[in-house]
Amino acid sequence: MASLKSDYKADLTLDAAVTLSLKTLTKAMDTTAQSSEKVEVAILTRDPVSGVLVQKALTPAEIDAVLLAIKASAPPAEAPRPTTA
Repeated sequence: MASLKSDYKADLTLDAAVTLSLKTLTKAMDTTAQSSEKVEVAILTRDPVSGVLVQKALTPAEIDAVLLAIKASAPPAEAPRPTTA
């Protein structure tokens, strides 16, 4: 939740909001291998002309692309430090 609090901005683009949502969700998931097989994403928007609500489900390929981008932008994990006796 810390990343959601620190990275949320009121003027996020839709793509940035989806990325932040998946980033936050994957940190909360109880798995090390995040993929579109474990999560679904739907986007609800309002058509600016008609005012009708529009729902779009992201495809597995779209979800995997966002997850790959998140993984690529994550800092490398630190190697365990040797303990001295």
